[in-house]
Amino acid sequence: MILSIYEAEKNETPIPRGYPPFAGKIAWSRHLYRRLERPMKYFQEKTTALKKEEAKITIKLFNTVCKKLLFYEMMVHESWIKQCSSIYDALESPILTLRGTVRQELVLNFDPFFRQIIEETEIIRKLDLEVPDIALIVYYKQDQIFERYERIKGLLERFLLNKFRVPNDLSVLMRPLMKKVEKSFMPGVTNINWTSLKAPEYFDFIELHQKELEETITRTVEIISIRINQCLFDISHTMMIDLPEERPMNWPEYMDRIRRYGVVVAKELEYKSRLCEQAVVDLINMLLSTCDMPTPSESPTMWLTANQPVLFNGGMQFRIVMKCVQ
Repeated sequence: MILSIYEAEKNETPIPRGYPPFAGKIAWSRHLYRRLERPMKYFQEKTTALKKEEAKITIKLFNTVCKKLLFYEMMVHESWIKQCSSIYDALESPILTLRGTVRQELVLNFDPFFRQIIEETEIIRKLDLEVPDIALIVYYKQDQIFERYERIKGLLERFLLNKFRVPNDLSVLMRPLMKKVEKSFMPGVTNINWTSLKAPEYFDFIELHQKELEETITRTVEIISIRINQCLFDISHTMMIDLPEERPMNWPEYMDRIRRYGVVVAKELEYKSRLCEQAVVDLINMLLSTCDMPTPSESPTMWLTANQPVLFNGGMQFRIVMKCVQ
């Protein structure tokens, strides 16, 4: 019966629940061996049946099945040891890789075999079988590997989330800062692997640029929503004519009232317009400061003085903006 089960299931071994592939096959083999060994021990210890001449056939069959199970276990174990040698490449591979040909994206380069080899090592050690040195290294460094995996995964998710937070109208002007953050990830594509000693410094370096990006996006959204959009909303809802509601007016009185009201409205609109202009200048200067380019020598708010016409401070700022856009 045990021999027929072995022959039927050896090519498609049923893996016990919660077991990795190789350790599951060894556990299946040992389970069949225990089922075979239990009655033989009973006959050997409690009876003299195995000493009879007729028992030689049974003993021979028992030994044959045991050899098959032992050979199967040795074959699976050797296959696992050979596969463990491939973990060298996974340990030395960069923690990030670029996916895509036209528009490349940063993705994690985490080999699922890490988890499998750790689970296999834990079970095979309990089975008192040989474990190669590389598997023990990965097993004892599993906390470090998973900690680095979770950290770089969190940094990547934050970066993708920040991309969606950038206002569409400013996506081009924000591109230099986004490129700077992407550049901070690049060592993970070339030099930093899962056992690098400089990995903590690398993560801190990315964290620094991530914070700069998040602060810039937050300030940008605040300037646009509070200082620009709110001013434009107030301007668009300003009453340009003060019409009387309680009594009719003749046209000289109406024109006089319009002139007096127009002076007040004009001053208010001019004040709000200058606030909006100042907010735009602050926004441009803030984005320019993230471009790692020289700032203009003249004051960026010189054009807002009362004695000068309202003109954009062209020259250097315009050239820097165009260079950032390119």
